[in-house]
Amino acid sequence: MSRLTGIRELFGVLITNSLKQRGALRAETRTSLKQKPPKQREIQSGYGKAMKKRIKSLGPENPASFEASRNRRFSIRRIANSGQFVRSVFIALICGAALSGCAANMAATGRDGPDLSVVSQEATRFNVERQLGSPDELQQQANGDWLAVYDVEPRTKPNLARAAGHGTLDLFTFGLWEVVGGPLEVAHARRVLVTARYDQSGKLLQMTSKPKPIL
Repeated sequence: MSRLTGIRELFGVLITNSLKQRGALRAETRTSLKQKPPKQREIQSGYGKAMKKRIKSLGPENPASFEASRNRRFSIRRIANSGQFVRSVFIALICGAALSGCAANMAATGRDGPDLSVVSQEATRFNVERQLGSPDELQQQANGDWLAVYDVEPRTKPNLARAAGHGTLDLFTFGLWEVVGGPLEVAHARRVLVTARYDQSGKLLQMTSKPKPIL
């Protein structure tokens, strides 16, 4: 009889300790939830409900299907995030090209340099070279005249119509027109070879100009 009483007391102690541990765990869980911000508790609660619904829909007997579905969902999310990153980079590049507007800017501002129409009106070599600089080539002809070649960047006047055309094409092609418009403006404003002929006294006899070959 005493042995049976001892066994009952032992089971009673074990059950009491188990209930105490369970109660302590519940109290700790309540305390941690109270310490968390309301929004975080709502998010966790909503996420837990969604997960429970998902598990019920898949069935407890098929955990592998649930794991595969979760991995597939995460993969799709990663792909979507990477796609958004690529789109963001592409849009940034397009906006940068459109905002810079190299071709439109070059056409609208022109370029500083000697005005060849004015230089050709000069009477002496001194006045010509004051605007064009020293010649790159200088040869004396058989009759005593001097032939000088100048490599210059001439002045180009602003062209608002051409700038507006570049800007419109940039807008409709999302900045891709710069691939064509930029080289066109560079070719339009490239360097020029000016050939001037002087007599023995340095008087300007003739002046011609032509675009400098690119190659």
